[in-house]
Amino acid sequence: MEGADMGLKPSKLRKALNAKGFQQRESGNHEQFIFYYNDEKTDIWTQMSRGSHGSRELGEPNVNQMKKQMHFETKEQLIQFSVCSFSEEDYIKMLRRNGKLEGGIQYQE
Repeated sequence: MEGADMGLKPSKLRKALNAKGFQQRESGNHEQFIFYYNDEKTDIWTQMSRGSHGSRELGEPNVNQMKKQMHFETKEQLIQFSVCSFSEEDYIKMLRRNGKLEGGIQYQE
């Protein structure tokens, strides 16, 4: 799998989020990314520190938190999402399969 052995670079993830249905907004010391589906805001979101720029990779605790917030099943899926081998369509299918998304509404567990 391409990207599975790579770390998660903030610049690549930021670009992927903005290209795959997430809208970015500033929130204190962080950039918040909120997922929109069918032009409706969902409860699916994640955030990154504004200091997370450049080629430095995100730390393991941040990666695990983002994986959970975005409802990915594995860290590898999040990495694939960031290098574009996991498309927005794949992401929507995964969210629907796991009962996290239906008609623009994210269901609480």
